[in-house]
Amino acid sequence: MSQSAPPPKRKSAFTLARELIGGIRTLAGLEVASAKAEMAASAGHVKSGSISLAIALVVALLSLITLLAIIVAALFVIGLWWVALLLLLLLIVVTGLLVWRGIGELKQVKPTPERTIESVKEDIAWAKRLIRRD
Repeated sequence: MSQSAPPPKRKSAFTLARELIGGIRTLAGLEVASAKAEMAASAGHVKSGSISLAIALVVALLSLITLLAIIVAALFVIGLWWVALLLLLLLIVVTGLLVWRGIGELKQVKPTPERTIESVKEDIAWAKRLIRRD
């Protein structure tokens, strides 16, 4: 003898609506968490780029001081003026690299959480297809 499984119990409309609302709340929470993560990544790029540009500013000021030292050394005809010139060139290169890095970091910043927006659009499209199917 074979036992047949009892027919599945049908859920009431109230229960289904409650489950739907719970699912929507969970999905919305996940999307908010995703948006926060994207914005945190953008904030990291802003921080990194800003730090690089601030350091570049300090190095640029040191370069200006070195340039003044070269001018003073040249005026007094000190034999070590070439050391100051080499230091100036080194500082200019470091400044350029820091500015390049800082601008590169700032270009990566996206003010909107694009992946999250796309995900929400996909969720809405999925829900519309599900509703139309019924």
